[in-house]
Amino acid sequence: MSSASPPPGGGKVNWELWILRAVGVGVALYIVPRWVHFLSFLVSNSRRPSREEQQLVLRSLSILEDHARSKEASITHQITLEELGGIDEQDTAAGVEPVSGAREMPMAPFWTSGSSALSSAEVELYGRQLILPQLGVAGQVRLKESSVLVVGAGGLGSPVCLYLAAAGIGRLGIMDGDAVAMTNLHRQVIHNAARCGTNKAISAKQTCQHLNKQIRIDAHDTPLTPSVAERVVPQYDVLVDCTDNPAARYLLNDAAVLFNKPVVCGSALRWEGQLWVYNYRSGPCYRCLHPQPPHRLDQSGPEGLFNALSPGGGACDMEGVIGTAPGTIGVMQAMEVLKVCGGLGDHSIGASNRMVMYDGLDAEGPFRSIRLRTKRPTCAVCGDHPSISSLQDSPDDYIDMCPADLLPPLPPSAHVKPSQLASHLHRHPPSEANLSAPPRVPPILQDDNTYQQQVGGGDGGLGAVSVVDVRPSAHYAVSHVRHSLNLPIDQILSQSKEELLARLRGPRGNNRGAPPSPVSYVVVCRRGNDSRLAVSKLRDLFQEEADDDQGGGGEGGEGREEKGCTFLNLQGGLEAVRRNVEPTEAMPLV
Repeated sequence: MSSASPPPGGGKVNWELWILRAVGVGVALYIVPRWVHFLSFLVSNSRRPSREEQQLVLRSLSILEDHARSKEASITHQITLEELGGIDEQDTAAGVEPVSGAREMPMAPFWTSGSSALSSAEVELYGRQLILPQLGVAGQVRLKESSVLVVGAGGLGSPVCLYLAAAGIGRLGIMDGDAVAMTNLHRQVIHNAARCGTNKAISAKQTCQHLNKQIRIDAHDTPLTPSVAERVVPQYDVLVDCTDNPAARYLLNDAAVLFNKPVVCGSALRWEGQLWVYNYRSGPCYRCLHPQPPHRLDQSGPEGLFNALSPGGGACDMEGVIGTAPGTIGVMQAMEVLKVCGGLGDHSIGASNRMVMYDGLDAEGPFRSIRLRTKRPTCAVCGDHPSISSLQDSPDDYIDMCPADLLPPLPPSAHVKPSQLASHLHRHPPSEANLSAPPRVPPILQDDNTYQQQVGGGDGGLGAVSVVDVRPSAHYAVSHVRHSLNLPIDQILSQSKEELLARLRGPRGNNRGAPPSPVSYVVVCRRGNDSRLAVSKLRDLFQEEADDDQGGGGEGGEGREEKGCTFLNLQGGLEAVRRNVEPTEAMPLV
């Protein structure tokens, strides 16, 4: 049996060595965990700053730069970490706790001149544009101290109001006397279906208030008239023309010149739009470009009236418009307003006297710029010797004229109400052979006394009825009275008597398609204006000759058919039909 080897040192234990080892181990167990905790703390606090913290630093640097430029004393501003962007998930994971409550930190003034500071809510809302070097804090204060009047809260006015409110224009005025309708909503995006029937200015104000509660918004729920312009226009710094009729445009221009206000003007029709700034920095006004309103140019007969009042264009309700066209122009109008109000007028198209034109169907170059003429010395309102020194000096220019307004009134016997037409067609249903006459309709207001007096009741009175729709073909294709004849107003005013007679006989253009004699042609349009113009022209061509003829018809049946017709205007047009006649399968407007 082998015995264990003796310990070193002849079997004697070195207790001093073991004691030193035990003490070293104890010290290590006490110190090392604390060093590890300390090192982990350093590592955890050496992370990359979060995006919000970087933005906080940049924002602070911008404030310090403004402070250095202004050399003004510091002020104490209450601010919290949440107001400057808060913390993100990465901060939370790293152990950074949100700050509750406010802490005081020295902040520089937010602008170089002015009487009030931007609030923390305004800094947060406008932060992305505040850091633009061209605008900065000083430019934002200029916007806050500016006032802008937007005339028209429709397709153009919608984006203008939205973007000006969001950008922080101090006072925003919105003027419109019209009410929201369902047909507006595809382009007038500031409204909604629940507000149909509400005044547009009030509806736009409600939307803008939800967007920005830091600004003042005034709704002027009235049309622009000379008296209204004299009262409202002087209250604002910049005017924005978002109207769609010449009368309001001339009135706004004259008011702007008389009260020395720049005007940012836009227009949109079909797929196109135009933008320009007038009466700005000694530039031309609208009358310098167009001295006379269209309805003052030519009033020689129906053809001259029609051509003068719609010279290759018109309102969007007649010519049509894609919703994004006024949206595009409206956004650009808002941009020009921000440049004018924010101290960047040198970059405005008004300073260079140019017009921007937009064509949404031009894929290669949808935008182009043209130079406008300079101020006209003979201008009636801004020239060397103006003839207009008050908005009362040219009242005819401010009337929203239509062709029917400029024509002599038609006699009462030349009008028919929508309810009267429906009732007569119920009593006298058209035959299948008459393709140009409307089908049978339900009885509506059959006890109408005016109807009984006009058509005589029974089988007399109007006789056979044919509906003639004088709207453009594109409008007719969208919605019309079934089996009506489409004869656009421009063709009525331009075609010869023989051509019109052939068209009135029906779509076949021969005796087989002609309505029986006598026949009453009920002429319809959208609102009853173009139909009055058409009736006036057709009565001049046909009925006056029939009145002069003492019964002597021409050879064949042509003269008898021509002299046996009567032309009537449908009062209120198809819009009145939609309001007063219940839609049925028998008389649809499809």
